[in-house]
Amino acid sequence: MTVYDRSELIHRAIDTLTDTLIQESIIVALVCALFLMHVRSSIVVIALLPLGVLFSFILMRTLGINSNIMSLGGIAIAIGK
Repeated sequence: MTVYDRSELIHRAIDTLTDTLIQESIIVALVCALFLMHVRSSIVVIALLPLGVLFSFILMRTLGINSNIMSLGGIAIAIGK
């Protein structure tokens, strides 16, 4: 049986997802602070970004969907939009 080691690819996808979350959090905080002049609004939105990813993984686990490289890429694209 042939087995392919894709652990490096998965680690890079997780790093990309983490970087995207950090970038989105910074951008949202700046936009909320600049346009709304309200810090609590930016904190709420920043807290919801990682929670959205967490809930998607919880639903994937509950529904029996494997967390593979395609699902990580889809979540990263969804967050980036």
